[in-house]
Amino acid sequence: MVTALVIYHPFLGCLGPCPPNNFYLKANSNSSAYLFGYDICDEGSCVENNTLSVPLPANSVIKSQYVQVWLPKDIKWKDGDMVHIQLDISSVHDSKSATLLDLGNSTIVP
Repeated sequence: MVTALVIYHPFLGCLGPCPPNNFYLKANSNSSAYLFGYDICDEGSCVENNTLSVPLPANSVIKSQYVQVWLPKDIKWKDGDMVHIQLDISSVHDSKSATLLDLGNSTIVP
């Protein structure tokens, strides 16, 4: 089982005009898995990347660990927006065996 959500991470320490909001995808898995891409959309825009090769940390009973994948800076989303998350996942380090995993809708959280 793979879990993922979009995190809003505001830019802190800005004295003048501030850059756009920062967002990242936070993900992990219950077993060995690799993230090869994502497609994340709200009602009006999408971001995608199919050039990744990121091992997902395995969930642990003691402590859950996550990978952070920064999303493009020009996203117009905000905290609380609803997005639809789809990931290209494989259990082996081979993008040719990746399958599209539809995680459905998720709310962006801080």
